[in-house]
Amino acid sequence: MSGFELREYTPDEQREDMRKLLKDKGLHGAVEQYCDDINSYASALSYMGHRGIQECLCNILDLIDEYEGMKSEKF
Repeated sequence: MSGFELREYTPDEQREDMRKLLKDKGLHGAVEQYCDDINSYASALSYMGHRGIQECLCNILDLIDEYEGMKSEKF
């Protein structure tokens, strides 16, 4: 494994990466990327466990869409 270095991922680096992701993909796209990551980790679970997690992830994305729509309507 030569060429790899273990180093700290600082809060400032993490914040910068999050802001870049939001700028590049918007809120829905950024959250969707993390939902896709969670979904891939969950694929090792039982079918029912995996489906339950998928449903929750889809609901999170739907909530974001609903909130964004309501925000534009000035709820």
